[in-house]
Amino acid sequence: MSTVNRRETVESAILKLCRSEFLSLGQIADSLDMNKNTLRSIYLYPMVKSGKLFRSTELPFRSTSRYKANRSKN
Repeated sequence: MSTVNRRETVESAILKLCRSEFLSLGQIADSLDMNKNTLRSIYLYPMVKSGKLFRSTELPFRSTSRYKANRSKN
């Protein structure tokens, strides 16, 4: 699988998981069977920056941050 296809597949899965409720990094990582650090740095931060996801807290480095899909960007 190419890197672009992998990224699209993972991002799509994240958006699907976070569509109806806020989920923590741990919940998303467990659901996708991924490393938390990889998930956070490669997927979640860029998705928040692009507006596909939003956080429940202003600060990105809070363990209480939860993520939800931005319906207007899907």
